[in-house]
Amino acid sequence: MGTEDVETRPPSIRRMAQCHTEGCPAAAAEPCEAVLYENVGEPKYIAVCGQCGEIITDLTEVPSTS
Repeated sequence: MGTEDVETRPPSIRRMAQCHTEGCPAAAAEPCEAVLYENVGEPKYIAVCGQCGEIITDLTEVPSTS
């Protein structure tokens, strides 16, 4: 297999995201861990709420498990 056959994945990070949209059921829930991939523009990383569809940009570090 040549190097041109190797599939490469875009850079990704793990972050915690929580919706803050008033009235969204997810806003009252615990933050969710998400794997995020780099965007072409800014902000570089965003999440989208699975309940209301609003963009989440205030992402936090995933807590250490050790």
